[in-house]
Amino acid sequence: MDSKKSILFEVLTPKDEQRVHDLCRDIYLEMGWPVELLEPSISEVFGQSGDVFLVVKQNGEIVGCGGLQRLSKEKALMKKFYLVTEVRGTGLAPRLFSDLVNRARAMEYSSLVLDVASNNARAIRFYQKQNMQEFAVSPHPRWAESTP
Repeated sequence: MDSKKSILFEVLTPKDEQRVHDLCRDIYLEMGWPVELLEPSISEVFGQSGDVFLVVKQNGEIVGCGGLQRLSKEKALMKKFYLVTEVRGTGLAPRLFSDLVNRARAMEYSSLVLDVASNNARAIRFYQKQNMQEFAVSPHPRWAESTP
């Protein structure tokens, strides 16, 4: 894909729900994660006050996504930060990350927590480049993966 194509970051709409779900399913398959763990509705998972889910479109085609879930008044969880293979390495990931961070700031979150699989070395390197740091996880009811 040509990285000079028009890029849009849009809040998820019902018309894009199935296409985004398919993108997430494809990422699960690529990573070897059980697709049974993928929630049936992205909009329901990111549907509470203080949540936002972005869709990345390149010339109208969905090529990525990422969302914020409210954990508390001060803290948000970044989840489902995915890009299709064809746009990885084009500089789109830092742009999406920055957009989500700016939205978190605008919503007055003081902490941003990332949800990344411990065996996803590529994502961990990316987040480290964004100056994120590893920490001990505390269980939270909106973050199933935080439970030991």
